[in-house]
Amino acid sequence: MVSGLLGALAQLVYLNLFLPGHRNRPRFEPEAARELVQFGKWIFLSTVAGFAAGQSDRLLIGGYLSMSDFGVYNIGLFLATFPIMLGQMVTRRVLIPVYRDSPPFESRANFVRLRRLRLLATSGLLAATAALGLMGDWLIGIMYDGRYAAAGGVVVLVTVLQIPVLIGLTYDQAVLASGRTRNFFALQASRAALTVAGLALGLAWGGLLGGILGQGVAQLLAYPILIVVARRERAWDPLHDLVFAGAGLLVTATCLAMNWSALMMLGAIGPA
Repeated sequence: MVSGLLGALAQLVYLNLFLPGHRNRPRFEPEAARELVQFGKWIFLSTVAGFAAGQSDRLLIGGYLSMSDFGVYNIGLFLATFPIMLGQMVTRRVLIPVYRDSPPFESRANFVRLRRLRLLATSGLLAATAALGLMGDWLIGIMYDGRYAAAGGVVVLVTVLQIPVLIGLTYDQAVLASGRTRNFFALQASRAALTVAGLALGLAWGGLLGGILGQGVAQLLAYPILIVVARRERAWDPLHDLVFAGAGLLVTATCLAMNWSALMMLGAIGPA
């Protein structure tokens, strides 16, 4: 650690003395500070809202289930959320630069280019979701013993209920690329409120199964809000959504039909 600090200090002195050109000096620029605060405060609040939407199930379900049943839920959830986590990582790194350099509202060519990227991304993620939804129960049986059998139903149900999120995954990046972080916060806050409400009502109505279904209903209710935000950026592609909604319904029906017995195990998991 000390050697690293000394190396950084030596590099600083070297660059300051021998690098040609204008020398940098500490300076406070009020306009830049105001811009950073205006942009950053909504990003910070969006991060808080996103954390609430993504982690509220651990808090509410963790207080509802026994420790062993909560462990079963976490095992299934970790496997089921892999496609969405992968998709979020890829879209953040790929689509924000594309939206910034080729805004869809500027030309039809930009919109068509984004449509091709969106179709490619959604097709790959839906294929991964379908594979996991079909084989999730089997994978749990391979990796864990019988005590964790109910995690298979969690994998299947959570996976298919995330398809609406997957379809709209590429839209919110347009808001960030345009710099309208306040709109992004409104979207994230709406998602968080709907998720918490759906989860709480679902748990009260139908236990763990109801809680998972409540989260799925919350994702469907958040979709119109996402579309309003996407339309402001002229990024919404109704043809894309219609095609993959149909494909998603087919995937959902197939996965549920082939894993019905695993899903029925979730109904037996109740409060601690």
